[in-house]
Amino acid sequence: MKFTVSRENLLPALQAIIGVIERKQTLPILSNILLKVTNDQLVLTGTDLEIQLVTRTTVDHVEQDGEITTPARKLMDICRLLPEQSQLSIELQGERLLLRSGRSRFTLSTLPAGSYPEFSSKEHDAEFRIDELKLKKLLGKTQFCMALQDVRRFLHGLLFEIENDRLQAVASDGHRMAMYGESLSDVRGVGKRVTVPRKSITELQRLLADSDRPITIQIAPNSLCVRGGDIVFSTKLLDGKYPDYKGSIPASVSKVIGIEQQAFREALSRAAILSNEAFKGIRLDIAPGLMKISAHNPEQETAEEEVEIRYDGEPFFVGFNVTYMLDAVSNIDSDAVSLSFTDDNKCCVVEDPMDDNLKFIVMPVHL
Repeated sequence: MKFTVSRENLLPALQAIIGVIERKQTLPILSNILLKVTNDQLVLTGTDLEIQLVTRTTVDHVEQDGEITTPARKLMDICRLLPEQSQLSIELQGERLLLRSGRSRFTLSTLPAGSYPEFSSKEHDAEFRIDELKLKKLLGKTQFCMALQDVRRFLHGLLFEIENDRLQAVASDGHRMAMYGESLSDVRGVGKRVTVPRKSITELQRLLADSDRPITIQIAPNSLCVRGGDIVFSTKLLDGKYPDYKGSIPASVSKVIGIEQQAFREALSRAAILSNEAFKGIRLDIAPGLMKISAHNPEQETAEEEVEIRYDGEPFFVGFNVTYMLDAVSNIDSDAVSLSFTDDNKCCVVEDPMDDNLKFIVMPVHL
């Protein structure tokens, strides 16, 4: 294997793939990246056995095709620290990979390409297309609600539900829930429900750009594949049936409050400073035209905020984890926020009056 590639072509490909490579690996080869030169292109593959990312870039000159694996982070750091517009000559000599650029010379260890784990993929039974920007927004509006530590493994991921030419994303940690939907094109496999792991969602969101380029998503029984541009992103799916999230949405509400988004968000942020660090509780006292936000902590420190609202019903109060409420309100893009409550105040539905696709549910806390 011997070829020449520019730093400006190689570095972005390495940076895209490096997030999949874990720093601490039980198998040494998982710290490596697979390089394969063929047809004047360099194909790079990285995996942690749960996620596989394949990307490709153009090379300037190929003397000999071939494939090999080499330490991913070392290769990226070398490439990153080379001068801009550098040309990098890469050659496999025995069991070492020789890199030359200007007056710089590096020798990296290698492991055989045949030992690199192959990501098994079965034939997909569902497929759809969605604009890259829409997918990125869908993930951003929901992923923060995924559970961090929960015995229910399926909560450590994001639910994708395909129904009626629409993709619904749902995330919940048992205390709050986020739901966001987008329309699809070229849909095959309506009625499919899969749960994508947390790390996969984080990596996928990092890779997506703010463009209208169409992305193809293919779903197999145990895996999901995202194809767009020069990148093929594959991930295994979480086992376990995701709960019926629709049963958590109140069938009817009796109290609906309108509030200005920025004023509410800023008041919550200030009150959060003096909330109890253990459970971040705040109290909302709601009366016609006015909401009082209060917080206190074991040091006897208190915070009180008042915000004007649109509400003309009976006064009531309710407590929330301020972080959960703030996360929901911060993801509302409109100037206003709608808060809906049931008679027994068992949950709060946070909505964007200008976007029917978005809905958050925040469970109350006892103060």
